[in-house]
Amino acid sequence: MKNLGKVALLASLGFAGQMLATEFRAPIATTNGPLYYSFDKLHKKKSNFTTWSVGEAREANEAYIKHSSKSQPLSTLFFGKDEFTIGESFQNANAFEHGLTENYNPYLDLTRLAPRVSYSERGVIWGAAWDYPVWKNKGRIGIRASVPFKYIKLERDEQTEDAYLGQQEHVIRKDSRFVKPFIDGSGASKTVELKNVYSYRMNLVKNLLYRDSSGVVYSVLRYNPTTKNMYLGNAAYGLAASGIKNYGSEVTSAQIPFVVIKGNYGEKAPYNQGGALLLYNTDGKTLNTQSEAGASINYPVSTAHSYQSPLKGSELIALTNTADPGADRAGVFVNGTDYSTPDQSNDLWLTTVNGGNDGDFTGVSKTGVDFIEQHLARYHFDVTDWLQDRGFEMKTNEETSFGDITAEVFYEHCFNDSWRGELELGVKIPTGNGGSDYSDSMYNAYRVQMGNGSHWEIKLGGLVAWQKLDAAVNFAIEDTEQRCAAYKGATIKNFGPRADAEVSWTSFVGNLDFNFTHPKTKKIKGMIGYQFYYKTEDDIDFKNSTAATWLGKVWSLADGVTAAPINPADGEQTPSVRGTQWSTKPLEMELSSHVAEMNTEQMAHRLRMEGAYSLSKYLTVAVGGLYTFAGQNIPAEADIHAGCNVRF
Repeated sequence: MKNLGKVALLASLGFAGQMLATEFRAPIATTNGPLYYSFDKLHKKKSNFTTWSVGEAREANEAYIKHSSKSQPLSTLFFGKDEFTIGESFQNANAFEHGLTENYNPYLDLTRLAPRVSYSERGVIWGAAWDYPVWKNKGRIGIRASVPFKYIKLERDEQTEDAYLGQQEHVIRKDSRFVKPFIDGSGASKTVELKNVYSYRMNLVKNLLYRDSSGVVYSVLRYNPTTKNMYLGNAAYGLAASGIKNYGSEVTSAQIPFVVIKGNYGEKAPYNQGGALLLYNTDGKTLNTQSEAGASINYPVSTAHSYQSPLKGSELIALTNTADPGADRAGVFVNGTDYSTPDQSNDLWLTTVNGGNDGDFTGVSKTGVDFIEQHLARYHFDVTDWLQDRGFEMKTNEETSFGDITAEVFYEHCFNDSWRGELELGVKIPTGNGGSDYSDSMYNAYRVQMGNGSHWEIKLGGLVAWQKLDAAVNFAIEDTEQRCAAYKGATIKNFGPRADAEVSWTSFVGNLDFNFTHPKTKKIKGMIGYQFYYKTEDDIDFKNSTAATWLGKVWSLADGVTAAPINPADGEQTPSVRGTQWSTKPLEMELSSHVAEMNTEQMAHRLRMEGAYSLSKYLTVAVGGLYTFAGQNIPAEADIHAGCNVRF
C-alpha cells in the first residue's frame, strides 16, 4: 500500500497580455513532459540531465458557452454567436439605419450565416532539464526548456452549415401556385390555379434603399405618417379599415398590387401558398387580370378578421377561410398602420395579387414588381462575395510551425523523502506567431495561431509536494494587437475591419492528481486527476474611439458628415432633409470594448489521466490524455499524448 496512494495537487496562476481572437484553447498539459510526477532522482550527489519527447493531439468541434456541460458549435467562440447576419457586426446590430452608403446591401441584415468550424492539432514537444545538487544535497538548481512543433487546422464545414440553414430565399419569381379550396362570399367552392406569382420577403423590400432625383433617401416600402399610407415607391396603397368587405368607394386605395402572406414554414419561401391571392368584385366574380385590381372588391371569405403580426402586433386584415381552418393566411395594408419597421418577422412575404392567366403582369402589380426589380438589380444576394470585396473571408486554414518556446530556471528543495518544494522563474518566447496579424490584404476569420502572438510571457512559479502541489504566476508583456473592429451595440465580434487594441487577461490553472504505483513493482505508474482552468474576461483597450466601417461613404447632407435620413418624417422632399453629396470620408462607428470582450471569460473542468512504465532507470514511457467535460467559453476538446523521459 505504500506505493499505491500518492496524492498530487497542482495549481498555477497566470497573468498574460495579448492573446488573439483565435487563441481560445486551454493550456497544453505536457509542456514539461509526461504528467506523472517522479520523486526518484537518478543521481543524488551529482548533476542530472533529463530529456523528454511527447507527441500530442487534440481536437474539438463544439464548445461550452454557458457554464455547463451543454455544448454549442465551436464558431460561437469566434463570433459570439453561432448564427448571425453581417448587419449584426455594425453599430446597433444593423446596416439599414445608418443610411445609404456606397457599399450598402439589403441582404446584410437578412441573409443568415452559420459558420461551422472544427479544430484539430497534432504536435511534438521536445524538452530537456539539467539540475545540480547544492546545500549538501538538500537542494538542486537547474534549468529546463521545451520546444513545440505543431500542425494546427481550423476546418470550415460548409456541408453542415447548409444543412442547418436550409434554403434561404428572399425573392420568388414567376412561381405557379394553387390556391387551396375555399368557400367564397357567395358560398361557392373554388379551386383556382395562379400563374406568374412574384413574392418578396417583406424585410427585403423594406431594406431596399434608393435616392430620388432630388437627393432624398427612401426605402422602397415605407410608411408616411402624414398621409397614413404605405408607399411602394411614390404610389400609396392601403385600405381604410378592418372589417369592411366592400371598398368600391375607395378606388385608389383599393388598388392592391400585393397581399402579405405569412409563410407556413417559418422563414422558408411560401411555395404553393395562395390564400387570399384572389380578389372578387362586388358581384362576387373573380378578378383574373391585374387591370381589374382597381375595381371595387370583396374579400373571398364570409368574415373579415384582424391578424396580429407576431413581433410588433401591427394589425393586418387577415383573409382566413372560416370554412377551412387550414387555409393560408394573408392580409392587405390598412391605412394608419406602419408595417415598415425593420424588425418585422422574416416569415412575412409581399405576394402579387392574381397570377394572370395570360402569363403577363399588368396594372398595379406590374408597376410594383417593376419598381422593386429595378432597385433590387443593384445588389448581389451573395453576402460572402460582399465580404471578399471587403477583404474578409471565412475558410479552412492550416499551419505547420514551431510554437512558443518556454525556458525556466528553478530551485528544488528536498525536505524529506515525501516532501519537496520548488521555485521557478520562466519565460515564454513568442516563436509561434503563425497567422497572428490582421493584414491589409485578405483576412481570414479562421486564421491559425501557433502561440501567444507577439508577446513575451514571464512566469514565476513554485511547487510544494507531498507527492505534489505547485503554483505558478505568468506575466505577459503588453503589446499592440490588431483586432477586428467591434462597434457599440453590435451582437457579434471578430467581424470587421482592422482596429488596433491593447489586450490583457489573467489566468489560473489548478490540478488535483492522484498518483499511484503498482503494489508489486515500481516500474508501473499512473495518475488520474482533475484540472480547473480559469481565465478572466479579456481587458481590451482600442487605440481609437471610432473606426471606419465596411459600408464606405454615406450619402450625406451639405456638411459632408451627417447621413441623409431615410424616409423624411413629413413625407416631403424638403431641402432640410435632402442629401447633396457623398461624405468626405468613410462612415465611422463608435468602438466598444464590451463587444470585443464578449465570450472571453473562460472556465474549464478537465479530467486528466496517464499511465507510465519504466523500461529501465534511464527510460520511462507514458500514455495519457485530458478531456474537457464542462466549462464556459471553452472548447469541448479531447487531448491525447504519448511520450518518454530519458535520464542521463
